[in-house]
Amino acid sequence: MSELYRINAARLHQFVQAIWLHAGSEADEARLVADHLVAANLAGHDSHGVGMIPSYMRSFS
Repeated sequence: MSELYRINAARLHQFVQAIWLHAGSEADEARLVADHLVAANLAGHDSHGVGMIPSYMRSFS
């Protein structure tokens, strides 16, 4: 059985933005990516949200 976690959306946004900044994105781009991924989760579209980050990171290599 999987566990569910509630994460504050603003803190999640900061975390996602930091990932993209660390990966080399400009600040505006990192913010936009975080905006869209977090918004997808908040809208209930988890398959298009922050769960995609590992896949996106693999595509950088």
